[in-house]
Amino acid sequence: MTQKERKKKMSKNKKILMVLIIALVLSVLAGVGVFTLINSQKTTIYSFNGDFKAGTKITDSMFTPIQVDKKVVETNRNSDISNYYITASSFNKILNDGDYLRTNVSANEILCKSMLVTNSGNEIEASMQSDKVALTLSVDSITGVTSDIRAGSYVNIYCGEKNTTDPKSEIFEKMKILEVQQAADDANTLNSITVECTNEQSKTLVSYAQSGYIYMGLINITGYQSTTTSTTPTSK
Repeated sequence: MTQKERKKKMSKNKKILMVLIIALVLSVLAGVGVFTLINSQKTTIYSFNGDFKAGTKITDSMFTPIQVDKKVVETNRNSDISNYYITASSFNKILNDGDYLRTNVSANEILCKSMLVTNSGNEIEASMQSDKVALTLSVDSITGVTSDIRAGSYVNIYCGEKNTTDPKSEIFEKMKILEVQQAADDANTLNSITVECTNEQSKTLVSYAQSGYIYMGLINITGYQSTTTSTTPTSK
């Protein structure tokens, strides 16, 4: 092979090498572009890593982050997933604001906006229904059933008048306990119980607390069957 032929062959090899290098660079750039595109179409949502009760303050340790597509298909059109779930863009704000759970949640449920109470005053307020009030009633370990009673339990409240010729009595069924107050120096001494009730129920209960009697009866809310259809006063 002459020197001229060798130079020609080397020139050809260089061109082939340059083409390969350019092809490699383009493939890398294409791969980076695809990776960036895919990741730009992803977002983070948050799955509960355990069971939590209504009124629990939201903390980072309650969740496992999950990568999902940003868009969901709804009636043949794309919708942003942030319309349904809390995403990374709003998660830190929820933590900073100190939001609370509006409802009980189970492990593996996804955090939704409807689950939250924004800027709740305290855990009791966060666990309440929006149309109810919290009322605290003085009780002891007898009238309050037991000193071991806990928030989240349900009771029937039996109340009535004293020192009247025609005393009235009422029963309020399936009343949710929001908080239990015990003596500061004795955890076995029950001082009061806070229950969730309507405005009308609260007025009646306050009246009985001032001039009558109030007893509570613990119930199993799962299987309990109501015995009355209303809380209208009935004569003894």
